[in-house]
Amino acid sequence: MSRLKDRRFQGLIVTAVCGLALLVACSTDSPTAPLQVPPPPTDGGGSDDWNITVSVSPSGVVAGGDQPTTVTVKVRDRITGANPLPGSTIALRSTLGEFDFSGSEARSTFAVVESGNGSALLFPGDIAGTATVTADYQGSTGRATLRISTGEIFITSISPGTGTGAGGTSVNINGVGFIDPLRVRFADALATVHSVSSDGTKIRVTTPPYGGDFDQDACDFGNNGVLDGERNSATPVDVTVELAGSAGSETLSGAFIYVPVDTKCYDSGI
Repeated sequence: MSRLKDRRFQGLIVTAVCGLALLVACSTDSPTAPLQVPPPPTDGGGSDDWNITVSVSPSGVVAGGDQPTTVTVKVRDRITGANPLPGSTIALRSTLGEFDFSGSEARSTFAVVESGNGSALLFPGDIAGTATVTADYQGSTGRATLRISTGEIFITSISPGTGTGAGGTSVNINGVGFIDPLRVRFADALATVHSVSSDGTKIRVTTPPYGGDFDQDACDFGNNGVLDGERNSATPVDVTVELAGSAGSETLSGAFIYVPVDTKCYDSGI
């Protein structure tokens, strides 16, 4: 066979092999289209995908102390309410305090999610102030605040946090450093103190009547669909604990809400 015939014969073989490969690799609808590779699946990490709720208990700790607060995180799908996969991790960080153990100096950590919930311990450290605790999961974020106090007395919570403007509501004031004798004020009015726990963490009181002016809401005085009246609305007040002499005091702003007895709509003269 001549060299020219040999080249023609080799070309026929190559053409046949390539033609068979094209029949196998290309679709009948678009035989010349390149093979399309689908993108890898994503985890849906957009900022609106997850509803994250962060809470701290107790809501206040003493700087330099050994009592931690428990940071609890709840994660739910914003649309379906479903939980993340078990074993998922949430990134936690705080502007103050120390995660995991006292003296760690760790401002960040991870919490493992089970049934949509995760938790971690946050110790106060030596710096006082208001700490912002942030939880991040796949681009979604939730926050809570923690009070870190230098004082020997402070209030962490009031329970219940609402009561009638007429007074007479039994309330527990939770915190540290409560030493009898002491006084408790709701706004400027003195409450009746019934007991102080032996460990100084709880005061039981009865609220005084609210003596200030309630906040006002607009209302329809003439029942004509026009906001031409005003009525009393729920009003927050400060709660203050004062130790005897000059031993110290602590105020929690807006900690108790007085609910007015009179909610009738009155003509505002509008």
